[in-house]
Amino acid sequence: MPLSRDSSRSSPGDYASGIAALRAALDARSIDALVALLVGQTDPLVSETAFTHLARLDGAFPGEALIRLMREGDTALRNGAIETLGSLGERAVDALAPLILDAGADADARIYALTALALVASSRAAKLALDVALTDADVNICAAAVDVVAQSGVRAMAAALDRVAARFPERPFLAFAAGAAQHRLG
Repeated sequence: MPLSRDSSRSSPGDYASGIAALRAALDARSIDALVALLVGQTDPLVSETAFTHLARLDGAFPGEALIRLMREGDTALRNGAIETLGSLGERAVDALAPLILDAGADADARIYALTALALVASSRAAKLALDVALTDADVNICAAAVDVVAQSGVRAMAAALDRVAARFPERPFLAFAAGAAQHRLG
């Protein structure tokens, strides 16, 4: 699908200034410059291009910056950061793990991190998620972790999902999610 500017979301002036700022950020090859550009950006094409370049910066890993953007209140920024983190592969697991494992962190931020982890599709991501599902006290965190296991797990993980559902017998949605994940894992 080719990118096109959505004229209903920004004016031509916003687009032009966004492109000029994007060029400057790309010339600097700087994570900070790209993040600064993204915050407050109104043109979706400019934002998408900036996220793409964040994922492709040579030698630099934008994990921390993307996690900061993921925690912003802006839905477009959050979704772009989640998708970009998910595109980074195994490197994203290491960046996301501290937030996912931090029981004191905001639950929404942890769920966003698990959503990004589900896009990674690796055995390490599935193992981390299964550990979280088996130990975390927050049922919604466990449900998000079960989704990651369903996406990236292996058949050997299916039996452990029964234990996840048994931890929260008063929450039938978790038993349903665990059953769906088991079915998917075979």
